[in-house]
This record gives sequence, C-alpha cells and structure tokens, in this order.
Amino acid sequence: MEDGWFVASASVAIDGKTYQLKYKVSEGPIATGSEPFLAATLLPAMKVAQPMQVSGVVSRKVFTATQTIQEIFHKWFPEEFQKIPLHAVPGLLGEGGQGAGVGAFFSGGVDSFYTLLKHEDEITKIILIHGFNQYYSDALRLKVTKHIRGVAKELGKPLIEVETNVRQLSDQYADYTDHYVGSMLASVGLLLAPQFRKIYIPATNSYEYLS
Repeated sequence: MEDGWFVASASVAIDGKTYQLKYKVSEGPIATGSEPFLAATLLPAMKVAQPMQVSGVVSRKVFTATQTIQEIFHKWFPEEFQKIPLHAVPGLLGEGGQGAGVGAFFSGGVDSFYTLLKHEDEITKIILIHGFNQYYSDALRLKVTKHIRGVAKELGKPLIEVETNVRQLSDQYADYTDHYVGSMLASVGLLLAPQFRKIYIPATNSYEYLS
C-alpha cells in the first residue's frame, strides 16, 4: 500500500537499460503475479528481438496466449516485431484467480459513454487509467478526473483509478496509438483480474475498419 493505494511494481531490464514499472490502484484486490508486466513488456522485447525471462507467477492461459499474440503482431508488422523465446520460472505457471465483477475502461469520451450506457445494467465498476494519455497537463488531468468521478457518482458505479508509468518504457519501443494501446489495456486488465471476470474495451471503429 502507498498513500492508501494498492501498488504493484517490477524492475524490467531490456536492451541494456533498466526500468522500474509501477501501477497504483485506488481499490483492491490486485494481481500478485507477473502477468501485468508480461503484457506491458512483450512488444518492447519483440521490438529489440530479445528473449524474455519472466520471474514470478504466470498463468498457463496467459503464457499460451502470448504465443498467439506474437504470431499476430509479427504478421501485421514483420519488420518491426520479431517472435521471441519466452521463458518462465519452472513450476510457476499456476492458474490466477478471477473476480466476479464486470468492468469497463472509461476515459470520458464518446466511445466510453456508448459502451458504458449500452452495458450499464451489467457493468459493476468503471476504470480510469491515469497515464493512458501522458500529454495531459496536471490541470487537465484534474479536470478530467473530476468529470469522470461525477459520471460515476451519477450512474451509481464505483470508480477504480489506476496510475501507471509504463509509457516511460513503451514509448521507447512502440508507437502508442498504432501498436501499444491494447498492451496497456491488457496489462491493467490482468492487474485487476481478482476483481473482474470481464472488462469492456470501448472501440473507436467497427469491425469493418479494422483490416
């Protein structure tokens, strides 16, 4: 705990540099395994074509999914992301816990409102990620946070706030908009797995435009 927030952190070494990744969450419980950090660092490791050595607990489901994710990204961007060996500490591929709630990532934009209102009866909590847009000034961040807290109160939905510095790493190796948004959301979703069985991700475009 740090100032009343739940904290998860890990040291990540890549391409001769070391980063201290950190998440702070306003409401727990949060995951204790390595899955959030695996999701956050997979694309940077693929970018530099270096094997990954993961310490800590990684579920079999997540570990297996990384192979498919690598295949997809390598096919989409063969010159930018190479498939790499991924190693986990033997015997620590356990099954992580999963909560019962239904969440929705919420930034206060049109897409977020559409998703929230469409699934309002099902959604139990909404999730705001600070650091998702690192170009916010302090004043704008406070304004957006106050607005979203108001929306949560009006709709009677508890708000979970997440602070993270993962973009200090990711922006060095992957374009955030074109490549990394999904990794950011996946890492936070895995961090909050003890609270949720499902998290909605608002979409900007329909399936028609994702080719």
